[in-house]
Formats: sequence, structure tokens, C-alpha cells
Amino acid sequence: YAWSPSARRMRVFADRVQATQVVMDLSTARGDGVLLFTPAYPPFLRTIEDMGRRLLAVPAVEADSGGGWSFDMGAARAGAAASRALVLVNPYNPTGRMLTRSELEAVAELAEHYDLLVISDEVHADLALAGNTHIPFASLSPDLEARTVTLYSASKSYNLGGMGCAVAHIGPAEAERRLAALPSHIMG
Repeated sequence: YAWSPSARRMRVFADRVQATQVVMDLSTARGDGVLLFTPAYPPFLRTIEDMGRRLLAVPAVEADSGGGWSFDMGAARAGAAASRALVLVNPYNPTGRMLTRSELEAVAELAEHYDLLVISDEVHADLALAGNTHIPFASLSPDLEARTVTLYSASKSYNLGGMGCAVAHIGPAEAERRLAALPSHIMG
């Protein structure tokens, strides 16, 4: 996908929800706002609530042309101002839509302006239909890579949900340092 993440920054987890919880636990505090475009994968919604973070939902809206769905970036800006992290699902689930470079750049602008940790779930990347290209969020710039945790798993694209394995590229140096400090078997 035109991105070469550092192998030194890769970590293995049991699944992407576990990775999200671990990173959120190490990088945010109870009461912190977490921005999430909705509708969303139910375990992400539960994770934010279960961890005592505040869900700041940005609902999908039907595009004016009636040609699909987009996000209310005004609502995203309002939520970002009260957030510490943003959970991005790219490609977007449940619609399956590949986010465009301009949409990702708009999200990147929010993340940079409000100094947000981005947890980018890219588990559906390999399901691109002909004519669509997945763009990893962290590939947009080195600065974005340094604030983004990118999650990937073969579970969706290759129907291996029971395999129990996910890979995360840990961009933020502080999150990487905190992960490295954990006991070797604490995550299984």
C-alpha cells in the first residue's frame, strides 16, 4: 500500500480489539474523550465505555448527491476539541467504503491540530474492489505515522476470525516505550 512501516515498531496481539484496549489504556486516562465515526464495530463502542473513556461519536451522513455516505467534519472538529484519541476505521465498516486521500487528509488535519492519538483499524484493507486503493492513514506523512497505531489482521480479508492474531504498528514513541516496559507474557 505504498507504506513501509518499521518492523521494529510491530507488535503481535490476540486481536485488534485487544490491541485497541492496550494502546488506549497506555495512552489515555479515564474520562478522556475518544472520537469515533459511527456506526461502528460494536466492540469498539463497548471498549470505549468499558474503559471509562467518553465516546464522542461522529455520525455518518448520506452524501448530498445520494451517492453514499460521508462524515460531518464540523461535528468531528467539535468532538476532536474534547478528545485525546481518535479511533479510525479505514476502510470504513459497516459500509465497506474506501476513504479517499482527501477524507484522510481532513482527519489528519484534526489529529494534528488537536494532538490526537490515532488508532487506525485497517483490517478490511485487502477487501478493495477493482478501481479502489487502500491508503494507510499512517502513510500520509512521517508526523502522522508517529501519532498513529495501525491495526491489521488477516481475520476479515481471509476469513480467519478464529485465528486470534493481529499485528499493530506502534507509531507513537511513548506508547512503544510503555508497551516495551510491560511484562513479556501479560498479553498472552
